[in-house]
Amino acid sequence: MHFANSTEQFSDILTDSIIKIVIIDAAFLKVEHQEKIIEVLSFFPELTLIAAVESGETESQATLFKSFNIYRYLQKPFAADQVSNCINAAIRKQSKNGTDTISLEINDEPPKKNNKRNNYIFSIAILIVISFSLLLFSNIDDENTLVTDEILPMSNNGPILLGIENGQVKLSGKINIIPVITKKESKPSLIKESPPNHNQDSATSNKTTGLNNVENESEYSAQREKSGKLISLINNHMDAGNIIYPEDDSVKFYLDKLKLEKADKNITSELEDKFVSELLKQASIAIKYNKLDQASIYIKEARTFNIQEESTSRLEKILRSSIKQVEDIKLKQLQQARIKQLQKLASNAIENNNLLYPENSSAKYYLQLAIEIEPKNKKTKSQIKALVKLSIIEIETDITENTLASSNSKIKKIKELGVNLEDIASLETKLNIAINKR
Repeated sequence: MHFANSTEQFSDILTDSIIKIVIIDAAFLKVEHQEKIIEVLSFFPELTLIAAVESGETESQATLFKSFNIYRYLQKPFAADQVSNCINAAIRKQSKNGTDTISLEINDEPPKKNNKRNNYIFSIAILIVISFSLLLFSNIDDENTLVTDEILPMSNNGPILLGIENGQVKLSGKINIIPVITKKESKPSLIKESPPNHNQDSATSNKTTGLNNVENESEYSAQREKSGKLISLINNHMDAGNIIYPEDDSVKFYLDKLKLEKADKNITSELEDKFVSELLKQASIAIKYNKLDQASIYIKEARTFNIQEESTSRLEKILRSSIKQVEDIKLKQLQQARIKQLQKLASNAIENNNLLYPENSSAKYYLQLAIEIEPKNKKTKSQIKALVKLSIIEIETDITENTLASSNSKIKKIKELGVNLEDIASLETKLNIAINKR
């Protein structure tokens, strides 16, 4: 067990020891300490934090605790069984992440009489250390039960785990730590084991055990340091805007690596949440500047996480709407290009006097296609009027020359254009008179 009464000591202990659980006093999270604590904790994602708070302060400080990823609380002054239950809950949570399962009990000792009033001030962090170094320097009985020998006075207000009296750290109660290691394949030791020698003295045996413990502690420290570096890289690339590119040097790249390191789930979840927020932000910017393919990549990546689903869905709708708008614009552009092509072909046909024939290459054929694409196109309508006038002149010539069958066929062709001109009615009257004369 280690104690710290400053952020400097806090940092040193975390660096030099294998810490799994930290009980941290709410008073220690004051504004002047926050920046330093956040900086220190960012390099130790495997820590589980428990807050010690005054009665009734939990709700008022909920936001503060959340910023430190603290989700379990103890109320001061707290009884030994409360500490035990809270720490056991935290340890069970750790065990789900693949760490060793450790049961911790705290047995109350009857309080000793103390005429002088103890004034305990909670303004420090309490570090509960479960490490190989603790196992190495403590006594283990036949039942693998580790018991601390030191029992310090408890306060008059009831059992208190840690306080300060006259500048001295005080521990209350007796702590039994019972290691129960889950069954898993043991890793080969770097220390070459000798054949069993029953004559070997106990000092040599203890030395070998100590070396193995140091080796495991070194391996754990290296893993913790690696996780801390990955978290730092993620934050740096987040600030630089390197979200998913370059593929081998981005937030996504290092976040995937951090998951493989089995870092603390609370910190990993917080980083994932920030990652998704940044993905949605970049997607929104991409949509704004019409970079829809890029926006689609960001949103697709965000969809791989089951967080911020409402925001992701809303942005997906915006993206689909933007894609539809772009497709509509492209279709409109394509239609306009086709209409211009048909109008040009119609003009050429009129110049060549191919007004109503041949069937598939006349001015009438091209203009009819153009008017179907855009019925209100002014230029197409103007060309149709010109075509009708020229066709009427041609039909009148046919009637005069008594080629009545041809005239009748041409009038039908003009009507197919959907025009309703008085000149056509007059033309039909002339044609009927000519037919009757025959």
